[in-house]
Amino acid sequence: MTTDDIFRRASRARLRFPSPQGLLTVEDLWELPLTTTRSNRASIENVGATLLKEQRALGEESILSSTTTSPERARINLSVAIVREVARTRESENKRKADAKARASEKERLEALIREREGKELPLEELKKKLATL
Repeated sequence: MTTDDIFRRASRARLRFPSPQGLLTVEDLWELPLTTTRSNRASIENVGATLLKEQRALGEESILSSTTTSPERARINLSVAIVREVARTRESENKRKADAKARASEKERLEALIREREGKELPLEELKKKLATL
């Protein structure tokens, strides 16, 4: 199942995700923080935990069973896949932002060092060379 496919299926099924703040749409998931310390606030982590609990409550399918996946199991599996994809994407975005911030900070630090050194007298070797030419 591709990423585009799961989001297409979720929108067609009008999936809703249970959270401490009520039912959320797929679009709402993109606005949630990855984690939260407040029990009455929704996060990707607690939405996912609720779905995983529901998935476990449905039990394992038997390999010997000739029946197809129940609609409820299919809905839960799709919901879990959506939340996992949102989490992976958001983690990746957060890492890129943190890396960019670290690079900008290092660049700023190096530029400040260069400005500091440029304002000082010449290095000792260059001073000795100047003295020798006098």
